[in-house]
This record gives sequence, C-alpha cells and structure tokens, in this order.
Amino acid sequence: MVHYPLVYFYVAWISNNKGITLLQASPYALLILIGSVVLAYAAFKWYDEPVRKWLKKRSLFG
Repeated sequence: MVHYPLVYFYVAWISNNKGITLLQASPYALLILIGSVVLAYAAFKWYDEPVRKWLKKRSLFG
C-alpha cells in the first residue's frame, strides 16, 4: 500500500515527459523501487510492529 503514491508520481512524471527512453527513465524507476522498499520497511517497524504489540497486550486470547 505504501508504494502506490510513489508509483503514481512516477507514472505522472513519465506522462509529462513524452519521448523519454527506457535508459533515461531507469534511474528514476530504480529510485522509486528503493524508496518503496525503504518506506515499506519504515512503516513496518514504526507502525505495524508497535500496533501489533499493543493489540496483543489487549487481546483476550493473547
């Protein structure tokens, strides 16, 4: 879910730069890929894990 906005901006950038070659666009695609992984990992560590831990403490079955 966190990668969608980054991909959206990349597609908009491609649309605004008609005629760009694959070679010219590939560094930006790689940046989007790396950024997506970093953002997903940060969301996992700073949001998902703490929320799961908190919910586990509150669970009736925990």
